[in-house]
Amino acid sequence: MKKEVRILALATIALAIGITVSYYNTSSLGYDNANIISFDTEQINLFDYHIRYDDIEKYYEKITDYLPKDIIVI
Repeated sequence: MKKEVRILALATIALAIGITVSYYNTSSLGYDNANIISFDTEQINLFDYHIRYDDIEKYYEKITDYLPKDIIVI
């Protein structure tokens, strides 16, 4: 079982590295702004995804509304 988990973890890491390298090489041909990850005062850019801080706060508030206020440990 341990061997399979290691093989799966290494395959996942190799796939992530391959996707990152191919994204960077392909996007650098199309335009000059080929960033894998960048931070700004308003958002985080990861590949071509733009994650705004305001959206993170909004989703965090929605999630915390559904969580119970008092936690009872059994």
